[in-house]
Amino acid sequence: DYKPGDVVKTVYGAGVLVSCPEAPSGSVENANGGTESFLVRLWRIPGKSISSASAAYLNADAILGKLSAAPGMQTKREVNGKEQTMMVYSYSPFKDSYLLAPVNDDGSYPSR
Repeated sequence: DYKPGDVVKTVYGAGVLVSCPEAPSGSVENANGGTESFLVRLWRIPGKSISSASAAYLNADAILGKLSAAPGMQTKREVNGKEQTMMVYSYSPFKDSYLLAPVNDDGSYPSR
């Protein structure tokens, strides 16, 4: 089951679900005989808003599962008992791993 706001792994990379078909099974027939798709935001630019991401309408078979974070999101880690904010720069589906960088103390993002 997916819902808006979920981070998902797709055949095109990591993304954030914006809207989902009403049926939990994925694609469903709409009143016009077509199929309804998942709206996913892909390829977000780290440090920019979600509107920097591309919008894609995907069928259920293009969504491979849930992830814990997507590029452009922030997360936290603990270093020597102190919490540190990290920026997610990318996700590698081949290694199932993330590339993270610390956010500067003033809240700015490190240059790439």
